[in-house]
Amino acid sequence: MSPQIIGDHVRLRELVPSLLSVSAQVGFSADGLVVYLDAMDYSNCTNIRDDFKFPAFFWREGYSLNGVPSSLLPLMRANAAIIWLSKSLLESTMARVIWVYAHEFRHFMQWRGAVSLMPLQNFLRERHAVEGFSGIGTQLEKPDELDSELFAKRVVNAVIGEEAFAQYLGECRSDPKGDVYFRRFSELETLLPNHVKV
Repeated sequence: MSPQIIGDHVRLRELVPSLLSVSAQVGFSADGLVVYLDAMDYSNCTNIRDDFKFPAFFWREGYSLNGVPSSLLPLMRANAAIIWLSKSLLESTMARVIWVYAHEFRHFMQWRGAVSLMPLQNFLRERHAVEGFSGIGTQLEKPDELDSELFAKRVVNAVIGEEAFAQYLGECRSDPKGDVYFRRFSELETLLPNHVKV
């Protein structure tokens, strides 16, 4: 089953086929998942929870509804799993939209129990011991986040092609923070043992 993709963003119709291709890539049933493409910008709203100031997030049943925009409360109350995509994300490149959505979709798969994070957890523990890791770093140092980024890379390559992916990566790495982030990503990906499958 495919996710239900709804929202009020002007690119909704344009993006639906690409977003649907993410679940199709892995043949994973997204039954019960709602994807919401938001046309509102909450970045300057002080009474809205910080989640809505990020490009996207995966919301699960049981999370607090405090600080959720009133227009989204009925949606959040009625659904167990929602991937929310921000206005700023939806106004970026197709490659970025697919990368971020695929990352959040992987969190949905993890939540459903379809992914074992133990191999990545062991890998990162060993790497951190070798490196004398301080505990400070990017999200890549967490198994669920590294898994989601590795999955996103695989999906973006499959959906938009290696050339478009290389262009996207070049754009990300043109920013100093992006360069540091993707250098670490490449390092961890290269060091991953062959038995760790994503």
